[in-house]
Amino acid sequence: MSKKEVILRVAMWLFSEKGFKDTSMIELSKMTGAAEGTIFYYFKNKENLFLSTLKNVKNEIIDQFEHYFRETMFETGLHMIEGAILFYLNLAGAMGDQFLLLHRHDAYEIAKVKSIIINIS
Repeated sequence: MSKKEVILRVAMWLFSEKGFKDTSMIELSKMTGAAEGTIFYYFKNKENLFLSTLKNVKNEIIDQFEHYFRETMFETGLHMIEGAILFYLNLAGAMGDQFLLLHRHDAYEIAKVKSIIINIS
């Protein structure tokens, strides 16, 4: 795993546990062994790092769903909807930290303060 990937993984965990405001770059630096300058080399600022973690989580969830739908056959549309809901609930349990991050209001607060639309596509 590259240093950038390690930073993203640890940042995702910190953001999910502590939220955006209470996650410090000093703590992230200590936990990853990456100097703060290295973190800011990869990510312009804390907000950019946060948005990058959201994008990664989104991509992980989409990848999981794409795999599920490729590998699963459904008898009816209703079975597909039921399967998708059950898969989502299982995925939420398996990816607890990622889903906790998504359920925090940090992204909405940043968008409100900055008066921007956050695009993580």
